[in-house]
Amino acid sequence: MELAKRDGSNIPKELWGAAIRKLKPVRVVSDRVNVKIVLIDSDRLEAGFYAVVPISSYVPSASDFSELTLLGEPGDAPSGTLYRYRIVKPQR
Repeated sequence: MELAKRDGSNIPKELWGAAIRKLKPVRVVSDRVNVKIVLIDSDRLEAGFYAVVPISSYVPSASDFSELTLLGEPGDAPSGTLYRYRIVKPQR
């Protein structure tokens, strides 16, 4: 992909898989090697899913998010880990 077509860390829609498109995200973001699927983004709140790929050395912590809920079972880690996340934005 040409660098000119990139939008920061946002992943272009044409690269979203069918499963991600079905979620109808506002945007999909590359976060290090992990993926943030943003379903809600308003002045006060951002929320969606956060997928950690098995090769990632970064694991999100509760301090990174207002809410972080593990989805799935502990044994699912070899195929990646999925979280539901929420970030409450500071008032302006």
